[in-house]
Amino acid sequence: MRDSQKSKLYAWENRECDALRYDHKHECEPQMEIREIKKLVTRVARDYGLSHRKVRVKDGRGRRAACYCASERAIKLPRWARREVVVLHELAHWLIQVFGHYNNASHGREFTGVFMELLRRYHGLDLAVMQQSANKVRLDFSPNSQCTARYLKQNCLFR
Repeated sequence: MRDSQKSKLYAWENRECDALRYDHKHECEPQMEIREIKKLVTRVARDYGLSHRKVRVKDGRGRRAACYCASERAIKLPRWARREVVVLHELAHWLIQVFGHYNNASHGREFTGVFMELLRRYHGLDLAVMQQSANKVRLDFSPNSQCTARYLKQNCLFR
C-alpha cells in the first residue's frame, strides 16, 4: 500500500509537534539512555495490555534512521533518534501491527491517530491542539482508532 502521507507526517512531526512540545514542556528534548527507552516501552506495553517482551529495543548501530522492524519485532534507534517523540513514533508502528492494522499505509490515518494518542498520554501534548495543527497541514488522522478505543475502554476513560 502506498504511504502517501509519510512526508506530510514527518513535516508535521518536525515542525508542528516540535513547536507544541517546546511551548509545553521544555526547550530541547534530551537524548534518552537505552534503559530509559526500555522503561517507556514497558510502560506503554503494560498500559495497552501487551507484554513488553514482544518488542525489543536495539541501539540502531549503523543505521541512519530509526525504525520498527516487524520481522525482528524490534525498535532500532541510532544515537540521534533516542528522544521520546521518536520512540513514541516507533511504538505507534508496533501498536498498529499488534492490533492488526499492518495492511494500512505505514503513516496513514490509523497510525497518525495512535501516534497522537501516545503523544498526548506519554508526552503531555494537548490532543485538540495536535488535531487542529494536523488539520491545518491537511494531515489525515483517525481520532478513534481501534488501538486508542481499546485502551480507553479498558481504562474507563471514555468521555
